[in-house]
Amino acid sequence: MAYPVYPPYPGPYPQWTQKVRTVFHIEVTEETDYEHTFVAKDNFTYLPLDLSGYSAEIQVRVSNNNKYDGYSVPDVALDLNSQAGDIVLGTDGTITVKIGWQKTKDLVWNRGVYNLVLISPAGGRIQFANGFFSVEASPTKSAQTQLV
Repeated sequence: MAYPVYPPYPGPYPQWTQKVRTVFHIEVTEETDYEHTFVAKDNFTYLPLDLSGYSAEIQVRVSNNNKYDGYSVPDVALDLNSQAGDIVLGTDGTITVKIGWQKTKDLVWNRGVYNLVLISPAGGRIQFANGFFSVEASPTKSAQTQLV
């Protein structure tokens, strides 16, 4: 049986499995706003899921050698969550990730890894997406930018 490309239903088990998730690489340019919207769909009906009551978080980790292998690094380089307004969850299944230019301004690294976790109202944690996280240097910089 082929699994759909949509992330699994983040509701009562057993309708989802963590083996099915979205792989998406995030690339931001320093000192610019970034926004991307995912849509969570039911595995069986392919209809958008109501994410009312859910929360979400993204943690970005960076390795010491500037490669995409920061999975085992204990320190979080960038922390985004729905409580702070960085991630907006909709009743139409939308998960909008918003990263303001202020959050990319002081980053001194350019390669990392991330995962996007949905947290159910009951506290269950479901990995929805993961991938590489890149910060590109911008030719237009304020005087205090760290990334070169």
